[in-house]
Amino acid sequence: MMDDNKALTVAQPAAITDSPDVLALVTDWHQALALQVAAGEMAPLTEAAYKRGLGKFLTWCEATGAGLVTSDTIRQWKADLLADGRKPNTVDVWLSGVRAICLGDGSTPARVQSD
Repeated sequence: MMDDNKALTVAQPAAITDSPDVLALVTDWHQALALQVAAGEMAPLTEAAYKRGLGKFLTWCEATGAGLVTSDTIRQWKADLLADGRKPNTVDVWLSGVRAICLGDGSTPARVQSD
């Protein structure tokens, strides 16, 4: 069930498409994270790590041509990071941020389709 206190702002597209306005979703998510920090619900370092993780994920999506984000897309990104020698703890922190916006953790306004 959606919380009526959380808003999702998506820019009006010029044409009807199946793609969300990712930049608008990210902007709303950044605002939600900032509010969580201001309310003492999240540490500033956690906010920074979540943002860093999402940035890395979006860069990977662009580089690999990933389209629709699903649980398997996120799993593949994690597998690629580990295969590249990233430390599991670092990957898990980045993954937490990506899961928060893409799969929803109940505290963020934006959700992208998950399977």
